Amino acid sequence: MAVSKRRLASATGEEGASAGAGLPASPEAGWNYTTVMKLFHATRTPVTALDPSTFGEWPSEKAVPGYLCQAARNLIGLSQQELHLLSRVSKKSINDYENGFAVLRPPLIERIAATLREQGARLVTGPGFVGVVASASRDDEQGRSRSPRKAPAHAPRAKPVGNLGDGHAG
Repeated sequence: MAVSKRRLASATGEEGASAGAGLPASPEAGWNYTTVMKLFHATRTPVTALDPSTFGEWPSEKAVPGYLCQAARNLIGLSQQELHLLSRVSKKSINDYENGFAVLRPPLIERIAATLREQGARLVTGPGFVGVVASASRDDEQGRSRSPRKAPAHAPRAKPVGNLGDGHAG
């Protein structure tokens, strides 16, 4: 989808800006941050405009649904195993909750949601939608890479985990 010069200028806050304003001059110039979002809309019609000023924080008294936890986990790049270790909630409970097979007690849901927030997920709600917004720096993105070629030199390599309960030593 092409972005008009006027729309790009207003998005970058620069009136009269050229089509490349606010963007790297070339792919080699790089980038510093990424922002991703996934929104679940209650309406049956496609949303044509989205106003981020309508995004509110997820209410603390309301349980975060499993599908929203799954979306947050995926956007911030955590596996269920990693979320399990960080939140101290069993991997089976996380899997079952995300897929709608189980209803968890509120303290467990809050531990999962708190962990997702600590890891960079912003759980949001607005008129007719709920969702997740997550931002990451270039260093964060490269540090999360599972590829040895993309991981920074100072990042420790993942070590094999010992006995995972399958009868085989790691």
